[in-house]
Amino acid sequence: MAFLAVNTNEGDAFEELQAFAAANASKYALRYAMDKNGMTYKRFGFGGIPATVIAGRDGRVRAAHMGYARSEDTVGALTRMIEDLLGEGSAPGQAGR
Repeated sequence: MAFLAVNTNEGDAFEELQAFAAANASKYALRYAMDKNGMTYKRFGFGGIPATVIAGRDGRVRAAHMGYARSEDTVGALTRMIEDLLGEGSAPGQAGR
């Protein structure tokens, strides 16, 4: 599984993003990118932050969520979707490998 954090905040310099990634590499298994023109948000039709996009192993977007995942329902739904996607294409007992 891979996670990608895309920063679209124009006020943040890419160097700041790189410094955060380096300082937190042991805490978070994330890859970071800067989207200065906001093309990522525009492509998905997002109008606020944060936004979460979940894609399957095939690269197809399976779900998109905008806003903070404050409710247990939202967190639970996203967790179940990720777990289901990790199990796709795996032999029994081999999910996520």
